Amino acid sequence: GTVSPFTNELLVAGINEHRATNIPFKAIVEVVPTTSSMKIVMKQIDEITPSTTAIDMHHYHMKPFTAKKPLVFKDLTPIVLHKDTKVLKSKTNVKTFESTFGQTVGLDMTFKVDTESDLYDHKTVMDAWANYKYNPFIAGWFHFTETAIKANGMPTARFHKYTIILNPAKSVTKEAELNLMLTLATKKDTQEPQMVKMINLVGSQMETIALPRSSKHELSLHECLQ
Repeated sequence: GTVSPFTNELLVAGINEHRATNIPFKAIVEVVPTTSSMKIVMKQIDEITPSTTAIDMHHYHMKPFTAKKPLVFKDLTPIVLHKDTKVLKSKTNVKTFESTFGQTVGLDMTFKVDTESDLYDHKTVMDAWANYKYNPFIAGWFHFTETAIKANGMPTARFHKYTIILNPAKSVTKEAELNLMLTLATKKDTQEPQMVKMINLVGSQMETIALPRSSKHELSLHECLQ
């Protein structure tokens, strides 16, 4: 940006990139050292009522803009919120894409997109996810690459916005419980595999016993240690 010598106002052109995540659940974690198990219980937060129909779980937008505003010493309003900030529009019409998911786990969720991409449909979405090997963690590492796309597949700084919305009123799952069992086993030279168990969490006391073969995961450990 620059300062106009005629009006002493700040003249700016830029890109407003914003991301927000809201997890409307609370988790209770219980660890049982003697059985090497962990229980995680996830519940909806108390603020959710039966009449709650829309919660933005994740929102992202990219908006190119120009702005004219007084200097920060005179006006503390953020540039992107100022009344004289204008979002730039390209010649491409805004396309709206909407898809529902989560029903298999009892959640009513909607993925909604407003974008100035030249083309945006189911295939475009899947092609975009292919760049991240369909892995949300990889996509998170390269979150800055989420942009509108030209017809030739190149990224562009056009207007692009998407939101993942949860509808608690239509979601039948209100609580979920996850039970995990962790097993540590070691093997040295020709020694038989040994299972390591924690008998005292406070004192970090451990004991070693012969690795049993009574469960599927214990048999898998035997195979891994061969």
